[in-house]
Amino acid sequence: MQDAARGTWGSASSVEFVGWGQCTSASRGIRIRIADTGPHVKQLGSRLDGFVNGMELNFTFANWSTSCQSTREFCIRAIAVHEFGHALGFAHEHNRPDRPSNCTEPAQGSNGNLMIGAWDLQSVMNYCNPNWNGSGKLSATDIAGVVQFYGGALWLRDFGYNAGGWRVEQHPRAVADVNGDGRADIVGFGQGGVYTALSTGTGFAPAQFVLAAFGYDAGGWRVEQHPRTVADVSGDGRADIVGFGQGGVSVSLSTGTGFAPAQFWLADFGYDTGGWRVELHPRILADVNGDRRADIVGFGQGGVYVSLSTGTGFAPAQFVLAAFGYDAGGWRVEQHPRAVADVNGDGRADIVGFGQGGVSVSLSTGTGFAPPQFVLADFGYDAGGWRVEQHPRTLADVNGDRRADIIGFGQGGVYVSLSTGTGFAPAQFVLGAFGYNAGGWRVEQHPRTVADVSGDGRADIVGFASAGVQTYLF
Repeated sequence: MQDAARGTWGSASSVEFVGWGQCTSASRGIRIRIADTGPHVKQLGSRLDGFVNGMELNFTFANWSTSCQSTREFCIRAIAVHEFGHALGFAHEHNRPDRPSNCTEPAQGSNGNLMIGAWDLQSVMNYCNPNWNGSGKLSATDIAGVVQFYGGALWLRDFGYNAGGWRVEQHPRAVADVNGDGRADIVGFGQGGVYTALSTGTGFAPAQFVLAAFGYDAGGWRVEQHPRTVADVSGDGRADIVGFGQGGVSVSLSTGTGFAPAQFWLADFGYDTGGWRVELHPRILADVNGDRRADIVGFGQGGVYVSLSTGTGFAPAQFVLAAFGYDAGGWRVEQHPRAVADVNGDGRADIVGFGQGGVSVSLSTGTGFAPPQFVLADFGYDAGGWRVEQHPRTLADVNGDRRADIIGFGQGGVYVSLSTGTGFAPAQFVLGAFGYNAGGWRVEQHPRTVADVSGDGRADIVGFASAGVQTYLF
């Protein structure tokens, strides 16, 4: 019973089931009675708190559902998942007014007061599910529901505002595959240097200190002057550290178990070398020529500059496009995010800009970028009311088709616009979590990004909450 609750609702969200033991007359929480009757709850959600015999479960099946005697553990688990769903506040799915006519199970219990997503045949809360109690396995909508109300799966109690004292204004955090196992890992730039937490596919291992460099105290790196990121610049399948310092670009190559000492790779794109400023000139790493090595893409005053990786350094910067710049188009850091990712699946990263009226794309030609094309009237300052100080936007492949999609964290949660290869489909609301109002996520406290942490080829949401790292797997 405990494993069933923890392994479903608990593993999919930040819900923790604690305090198991014998009840007293004054006990609060979920008070469970074990009896050979039909399992049920007498209330939903918080109304169960302290309710005597508020949940009844069956472990013997001598009278009720006697067929369960031959599959007792399966039945106990499946029932527990269903009933603990009620304890979390979820009503029966077959009670919904929009259920189809072929779902003929009579409504039972409270109807609830909010519907999440479309009617879900596969829900563990649906008596019309052809699999009894959903075989104890949460559906995608079940997971979206519990994440909406209880937050994403808490994979690690670290790298958070309260969990470790990590601050956006001092400590950048990135997610990328640093050991080459196909799963993205956490890389955090702390006071004393670099910490990593490797993904296990179902969580993150405890953070390890790996390099005394690129930190607030370890090198004097400052968020307001010195961007740091993580990308595979050598082409070995492991993401490396790239830092834009006063004098230019420094790199620490991944060893698979840590990072080699920093090497100076290019006297450009720095605070002093070139006059690059965080508040004016975004700098991004991505493979723009398809050689599997991440290159520097800088958005300067007059447009876009590229410095190709050689595997052991960066070639001199080349001016490639008079667009997406402070003067070339009037792009502003405080209004117009820019990203670089492969949106058409040709293996070369393209420029994606979120302007006033929506999304513009410049496809990589391998030696530069084609002129910008306006592709979507959404996710913009005017087109949707998206704000840098409230609504992060990023690019990643969330459906596994090798084309990067738009993921936007809005007021009410997460919106996705899938790449078609020649543009983006209309935005769809996919999750009522990780948003300004949906969970209280704040840009100035809670970084959010998207990367494949499970290794299934689809990018997942990773959010650095106050209590630690939350995830949602697509």
